[in-house]
Amino acid sequence: MLSAHAASLPRADRAEITEVVQSIVTSLSGDLLPADLTLYRELETLAKFIHDAKTEISALRPHEIREEHLPKATDELDAIVEATAEATHTILDAVESIEKIAGALPGDQLMKHGGARPIHHAVSIAAPAPVVWSYVVQIGQDRAGFYSHAAIENLLGLRMRNADRVHPEWQQRRVGELVRAAPENWLGGAFGPRVGWEVAEVVPGHALVLRWWGAFVVDPVDSGSSRLLVRTHYADAPLVFAPLDLFLFEPAHFVMERRMLLTIRDLAERDARAGVARRGAG
Repeated sequence: MLSAHAASLPRADRAEITEVVQSIVTSLSGDLLPADLTLYRELETLAKFIHDAKTEISALRPHEIREEHLPKATDELDAIVEATAEATHTILDAVESIEKIAGALPGDQLMKHGGARPIHHAVSIAAPAPVVWSYVVQIGQDRAGFYSHAAIENLLGLRMRNADRVHPEWQQRRVGELVRAAPENWLGGAFGPRVGWEVAEVVPGHALVLRWWGAFVVDPVDSGSSRLLVRTHYADAPLVFAPLDLFLFEPAHFVMERRMLLTIRDLAERDARAGVARRGAG
């Protein structure tokens, strides 16, 4: 639908193309995937450039216009229109991809609660979905770890060891199981004898839903590539804790989970390159 709209834009209509790009950039100011932020910032800069150019042109007085200015202005406007038209098609395609990613996922009904907002982290992986899934399904402090910054986790006494291969004995998960976050009786049992996330839903080869964390979803793109998406439903902290939430929890959560996705990507792509056959949980 969006691509069809982009194709219908009249290339010669400078005002319309400019307004479309500015409108799209404004509409993307909400949650974006990390991989899309660079594109968003570039388009935001482009929209500002176009706005400033229009403002300067409208401020020109007839007696200030010289004959030598007109060819230069025409060339600059033509370049703007061409770049804007290309950017419009690119951002519309990106929006279409984001809309697909932001659709319903396993676990949404379990995770949604009043005032919660979704947070998406995703990575594209040049490896088949079953290879990626075999790494996702074995997460847990007592299994493969979380493929993140173990040195930081171990400063908290979590005794984390990240696996660098698939373990056949860890390829099954059942609803109701606990994906451990810490050793038993961590910190003397201050948080109970067992700390972690309950498995709320399992779609073998596709999705692992952990209550109070989110959904880990592996989607095949084609026979040799896939996409790993983590969706968390997160409620904003009370106002008194908002600064701590903004400057501590959210950056830490992003850094740790991003490292997790990138490590899974690297391990799966390594296995795919080596032609190692993997089999997801049945």
